[in-house]
Amino acid sequence: MMAAAKKARQAVNQQVARLGAEGRKLASELRNAAAKVKRHESAWRTSQSRLKQLNAELKRRNQELARKDAEIARLSEELARRPAPEPAAPGTAAAAETERQNPLFPSEPSGWNPSGGSAD
Repeated sequence: MMAAAKKARQAVNQQVARLGAEGRKLASELRNAAAKVKRHESAWRTSQSRLKQLNAELKRRNQELARKDAEIARLSEELARRPAPEPAAPGTAAAAETERQNPLFPSEPSGWNPSGGSAD
């Protein structure tokens, strides 16, 4: 009977040792999984924060675009309401400005046309 009890005790101790090793292995896997979840949650929070920043930037830019669009529309309407400028009469300052020569090409007494054409 003592031998049977000894064998049973030995078998139980072996099972306890195997279960202890398996428990340590499972605990290690659980810690690794928890660390992975923590990293994923951190990455998710970071991405959510970045998404909020980008949405705020998009909203700001859309508002700026709408403001500029409204300004362009207002200026276009204002320009459309203005009377057309009257053509300059000969001898006025505006007409003299349009007739003034380019200083890079003074008139040539030889008749050479600086725009590429010949005088002939």
